[in-house]
Amino acid sequence: MPEVRKKTQRARQASRYAGRLLRINTSEATDWTVHLLMIVSVPAVMHGLYDTLLKKGFDGYALAVALASFVWLALMLERARSSDKEYTRRGVVPAAA
Repeated sequence: MPEVRKKTQRARQASRYAGRLLRINTSEATDWTVHLLMIVSVPAVMHGLYDTLLKKGFDGYALAVALASFVWLALMLERARSSDKEYTRRGVVPAAA
């Protein structure tokens, strides 16, 4: 058991060293990676499900998956727009006097 702890401690130290070497915050990189995987993996799974449902003849379910895919795209676009400072600043129009 102590060997496992030593290995995990070494791995953590190596990760911290790599983060300092690249001058990036490792928690930021992890967050970015998780978000990227979420953005990419959900449409990939939906596409596979859509193709499979079409091949098996479940056209109605395939249509539901296609609509869910568009909803996912709309949610991701809205999320990106709401977090963009320039977009939110431009969206506010001052009232005319």
